[in-house]
Amino acid sequence: MVALLPVSALQPDEGDGLDDVLQLTVAGIVGLDPSLVRPRWQTVPASEPMKAVNWCAIGAQNLIQDAGPYFGQDGDQTAMQRHLLIEAMASFYGPAARTNAGLLRDGLSVEANRYILRSVGIGIHSLDSTIRMPELIGLEWRDRVDFSFSLTRQIDRIYPVKRILIAVLKFN
Repeated sequence: MVALLPVSALQPDEGDGLDDVLQLTVAGIVGLDPSLVRPRWQTVPASEPMKAVNWCAIGAQNLIQDAGPYFGQDGDQTAMQRHLLIEAMASFYGPAARTNAGLLRDGLSVEANRYILRSVGIGIHSLDSTIRMPELIGLEWRDRVDFSFSLTRQIDRIYPVKRILIAVLKFN
């Protein structure tokens, strides 16, 4: 059995590339050094920064697709369009954890700050809760503030499914 793969030249990244966009967005809006905005899940976790250092762990937790994509003809091929809801969480650490969570929350509301997201077809869906969740690291408590937000993304793909122009049917 042969599966049909999309023929689109550029595919939207739903993995590490999406995490990279989130990292650049958070670093730019909050003003943190990009090396201090880390992927939430890493195959080999980096060592924790010192307690006095402000940093963030960011990641897309859920990708929720719409119930049924749209299919239409694009010339001799079939176009598919689907919408994703991306549920993300940023966990801020350090003495300015609450301030940085607030900067991200408010900064995502500023249209000019959404440039990186818009450049890859991502929009803001909702800005959700900010929750203080201190975390025990080693033998000491560290301040941690989690900020949840949701993004939307339109996925467009072209498949090599040709349109049937004429069909001759014979019923017996």
